[in-house]
Amino acid sequence: MLLGDLLRQMRAAAVAVDAAALAPDLHNAAKLEAVLRETRESLADYAVRALHRFSATASHEDWLDLMAALQRHDDPGRVCLARVLDWSLARDCRPPVHS
Repeated sequence: MLLGDLLRQMRAAAVAVDAAALAPDLHNAAKLEAVLRETRESLADYAVRALHRFSATASHEDWLDLMAALQRHDDPGRVCLARVLDWSLARDCRPPVHS
């Protein structure tokens, strides 16, 4: 499935994205479940927000890592989504900075 197709499905809320389907490519499945419980978001809502955030704020290195991962897999949409979710979770699960 292409990323554009996946995004259209998620935005239309016609298809529920199953975290278990992403499990082989997602490194932070337990963190994802915790964040979804905490934010009370659906996986689709969190994923769309993560994709928007990645496209707006990811570094050049983040983009290069994503492009390299896409070249090594047969399902670029799924790999992209899993990588972006991992990227987003790394930012959402950082310990708070105390001054």
